[in-house]
Amino acid sequence: MSMEAQGRYGFFSGAVKASFVERTNYNTTSTFLIAQCLVQNPMTRGHGFKLAPAAKTLLDSNREGEFRAGFGDSFVRGLQTGGEFYTVIRITSASAETQRELAAKLQAE
Repeated sequence: MSMEAQGRYGFFSGAVKASFVERTNYNTTSTFLIAQCLVQNPMTRGHGFKLAPAAKTLLDSNREGEFRAGFGDSFVRGLQTGGEFYTVIRITSASAETQRELAAKLQAE
């Protein structure tokens, strides 16, 4: 029976491997499959932006401090949507031979 674990975060990655004795008293074996799905939708951009009357009044009267307190100091031009989905699937079999074949097929995919 063998086990392999891998991890990745940003630019850093690492792997850990461990081997165990082939003969054990377990009557089932499991294979774990980790799947990742990333969705990046197109950027949604705004059009025809106009200052709110209250914001225009503050800017026209040079009250920048009050403007920042009420409306902030950033401007959003668009919205990026999407997401990430991760799943861990465990496949268990009572036959060690079937499990080895399944693990080989999953790794080949």
